[in-house]
Amino acid sequence: MEYIQKTEFADIIITIGDHSFLCHSVVLCIYSELLLTKILELPIGEDKIVFDEVELTPEGFSDVYEWMISSDGTPDQSNLLDMFRTAYYLEITELLNICWGILDNHVYDEFSAFHVLYELRGATELDEVFETMSSRVSRVTMAVLASREFMSLAEVQVCHLLKSSSLSVNSETEILYGALSWLLYGWPERRSSTTTVLKNIRYSFLSPTMLSKFKALEQNEIGPFSEVLEEFSQSPDFMPLVRDGLFNSSLIITVYNDPSCIDDNVEYKQVKALEPRSWINDLSCEYHRPVTRMCPNMRYISFEEFSDYLEILSEGRHDFDKDIQYPDDKKYGEQNPEWQMKQDINKISLFTRVMSVDEDEYIKELKDDCYRDHYDSHRSRDLSQIVDNIELRGLPREKYDYYQTYDYSQTDETSELGSPTPRNSSTF
Repeated sequence: MEYIQKTEFADIIITIGDHSFLCHSVVLCIYSELLLTKILELPIGEDKIVFDEVELTPEGFSDVYEWMISSDGTPDQSNLLDMFRTAYYLEITELLNICWGILDNHVYDEFSAFHVLYELRGATELDEVFETMSSRVSRVTMAVLASREFMSLAEVQVCHLLKSSSLSVNSETEILYGALSWLLYGWPERRSSTTTVLKNIRYSFLSPTMLSKFKALEQNEIGPFSEVLEEFSQSPDFMPLVRDGLFNSSLIITVYNDPSCIDDNVEYKQVKALEPRSWINDLSCEYHRPVTRMCPNMRYISFEEFSDYLEILSEGRHDFDKDIQYPDDKKYGEQNPEWQMKQDINKISLFTRVMSVDEDEYIKELKDDCYRDHYDSHRSRDLSQIVDNIELRGLPREKYDYYQTYDYSQTDETSELGSPTPRNSSTF
């Protein structure tokens, strides 16, 4: 092992860009399926393999080879994502499993999960990573949409985010404005991404007023996105999406107002098949309204209202989510202890990242109490006593360079569902 680590008797040269590495072919063949194939295909007497692919970087390969010849087999987590991409390209199964084990840790959620997406924005081949990390962006959704980092994501990453049911928003309109803002930020270079991105909006959860503006091609009344929407209207997918959205949107509002009607009308039962987001209500947001698990805020929201909310979020306050409420959390948590435990672990994980507490001990205690509460109905201790501790009211967040949205005059507001409710007087 010592002569391998000192590159003694190295018999092959791997060149990546302007960097060359002296390596032992036997080590490369043991770990990498791709390098095994390439080495076996080398002509007799040839000892060089050159890579020009963007998927490989000198730093990534250097760290991966160091991992191969190390005695403990622990990857350098300071360059974990570059190593992951290198392992993916070189087909190093063992290292991929180790990297996945690290990324599956509860630490990689919310802002940390989004950070992974941002750092891998050039690695468009890592679909599985994008899907996994996107599913972990939930409570911080609106802060993510407000960030300049979101505007820098690749098309495939944005699509994975928009597909996620974990996104915590009050209205599907917020997701729509976020997608339109991403397209406009890189317009016209992102013109070809228009339909690909906007097909991921759940039009059935949009306001009928918003959908009517789509159908009437009133693009100038939907914020600064006239060029983007004009391009979208040329797509063959445009009209079916809007037409079906109008039908289902009306059904959702009808069922919300009179749930019993779904039993009397066969066509209404298809509402059950609609996949909801993780609907929330932020009491500090003026246009947010109460929601249920299946029905978001269905009233029309202007782009100016959306922009004003993002401007508040752009201040980067660590307690930006202190007024966020999920519908029927207590009742739903009692019926679904695993869901409740996951929510509590997420909150504790965010808290413990910068505080001097034993995170593993907190989570172990949380799991033990959760299972006791579930299987022992005589226990009097409430799980919320752990997670609703006053220490958790101000959770730390990473700071991003926020994207400043345009300032446009507000359009006429039409209320389709719900009415204004008293707001929390506190501000960010």
